[in-house]
Amino acid sequence: MITFYSAKNLKEVFNGNATIFLNFQNKIMSQLIKLYNSQEGNEYKFLDLLVKLDPYGDKEFTDQELSNLIILLKQLITTVHDNKTREFLISLKVFCEEVRKTGNKLIAAGD
Repeated sequence: MITFYSAKNLKEVFNGNATIFLNFQNKIMSQLIKLYNSQEGNEYKFLDLLVKLDPYGDKEFTDQELSNLIILLKQLITTVHDNKTREFLISLKVFCEEVRKTGNKLIAAGD
């Protein structure tokens, strides 16, 4: 499972000073991997930002990656049919937009 945070850096996450978001559950990750593997060409250009996250590592998104992730999430929200997955994607998009407004980094931390 991967948890998304809003923080200045990884140190804030590990010190408990970050804003926590949602856990990226394995079921949702599996659905996105299936979509990733079935895409034609590069239909979902930035999907690797989600499906290639290390479930045991940490990822600090750059400003450009955060912008690309927001573009991807907007695209996926209109494509994905599973309600639980769509709700997660909408929540993550809103969270990412808030992270960008605060000037913090989006950080994904595996367990």
